[in-house]
Amino acid sequence: MDSICINAFFGNERRVKKITTGSELLLAYELDKYSRLLLGKRVSLANVSISKSIIGSEQFSFVVTNGLDVGFTPDMETLADYRVRVGLFFTKTIDGIVFKLMTPELWVYDFSYNTAANLITYGANRSAAYVSMIAYLIVKSAKDGVACPKLLIDHEEHAQLELEYVDLLILKGYGNKLLSNVVDINFSASAKQQPEWEAFVILNRQRGVMNREYSTTEKYKYFKKHFEVGDVVLLYQRAKGAKGKSINKLISCYPAVILGFNKTNVDLMYYPLVKTKLTRHMLLSLAENDYDGDLQVTETELDRFTACKQNLELMYTGVDVCTYLEETFILRPADFDGSHQYFRTENGFVRLFLSTLDTIYAVFEDRGVEYNKASFLDTYFNSCNRVPVYDEMMRKQGS
Repeated sequence: MDSICINAFFGNERRVKKITTGSELLLAYELDKYSRLLLGKRVSLANVSISKSIIGSEQFSFVVTNGLDVGFTPDMETLADYRVRVGLFFTKTIDGIVFKLMTPELWVYDFSYNTAANLITYGANRSAAYVSMIAYLIVKSAKDGVACPKLLIDHEEHAQLELEYVDLLILKGYGNKLLSNVVDINFSASAKQQPEWEAFVILNRQRGVMNREYSTTEKYKYFKKHFEVGDVVLLYQRAKGAKGKSINKLISCYPAVILGFNKTNVDLMYYPLVKTKLTRHMLLSLAENDYDGDLQVTETELDRFTACKQNLELMYTGVDVCTYLEETFILRPADFDGSHQYFRTENGFVRLFLSTLDTIYAVFEDRGVEYNKASFLDTYFNSCNRVPVYDEMMRKQGS
């Protein structure tokens, strides 16, 4: 059977040079499945490298065992045992499932639209089943010579499982971001799960970290290598989960600055009030206006900005990817979420949504927090030609 390079399914803007996540391997496997059926060609990764960190993963073992051409002959005796995690994989095809809408621009999948026909996608492996759906659309579009329609998983009223969307979210937001423009997900905001957090943890586990307990010595060595006094981190607290669960729901997240550390402890200053002065003034003023009683906000309360010092024992604290079951842990900042902040403009006040990184920068600059500003900007903004929203708004305000 002839072969086709995986990049034949993606334009130059999404050209794959290196596969860095297990979810990308699953997508390659699914593309191979439908390419054989619809095009009569095998998908090959011969011109694409694979990160060493995922060669030991269950995903790599599964795709190799099931015939994906990864461009080299792996040592079959060293492969991980993927059979203990069969819920990660979807070995069938999507033949027979019913979509709620199918147009040249958009296909909409809703399990409840036809539960009998769609039952095949409702097992513990439904995350992989969704990857199979978009892989089918990509290959079918290539066969028909048309642009691939967007896939919408429309599950706003759906009973969401833990880890249900992890593969799609990883493929949208991490690695090569192969599905960033072709998949959207509507999931219930009231769901007990936290899909973006789940995807972050699973991404790291695919890469061989955050998947076991780490010793105090391991955590200290990692901390010493990757952090300095004055660096910004995020301080997390999560719920204690049931036995057997290892991700668990996040309870709180605050930006923090490293004050010091040694082989057993870390000192942080964290900031639970993540609002600029203007934002706090606006929110308290709005609350005062909406209150029918005698609510008077003092200047001290308006300007309040709490800084909390905390000493963490490394034995009980997760450190970035050296985190597993700890209820308290710190991570390098990432754009999981964000906040709304107010800014002055020539036309009055405007409320903008800021990413996590933009929020930290805006609040720290506005509040005069001491931190490694140059390092923070170089790492999270300058390196990707990104300008902080706070700086843009301040320039406009001053012009």
